[in-house]
Amino acid sequence: MKLAIVQKWNTTFGGNTQNIHSSIDYLSTKNFIIYSWHINGGNDVFVEDFKEFISIYNYVKKQKDNFKLKIINEYKFANRDFCSINISFEDFIIKCKKYYSQKLNYYKSPKSMIYKQQYGKFSFKFNNV
Repeated sequence: MKLAIVQKWNTTFGGNTQNIHSSIDYLSTKNFIIYSWHINGGNDVFVEDFKEFISIYNYVKKQKDNFKLKIINEYKFANRDFCSINISFEDFIIKCKKYYSQKLNYYKSPKSMIYKQQYGKFSFKFNNV
């Protein structure tokens, strides 16, 4: 799995050859990898590479609004990089956001959250998480 900047494929990425021309309808439903981030090296290299990746994402996002940052599984078709998005991870993130938004709505003040952490009182019921 990789972290990547993706966009839906369109004909501006190329498609004039005969073998791709017959499958343009299929390719228009697929996600095209603009840039992917590979983890390699030590901890300092990891941080610098990630900062560079985020700066590239911010630059690309300013150009057009249809680029997305996703966790992907990569595959190749006709010498081009395509991907399938990790839907289970996306669902997990949605559930986490829902969980914490409900938790913050329930504990209206930071004082009550600190009290819960210190004394272990737990009376919060989650809805559909």
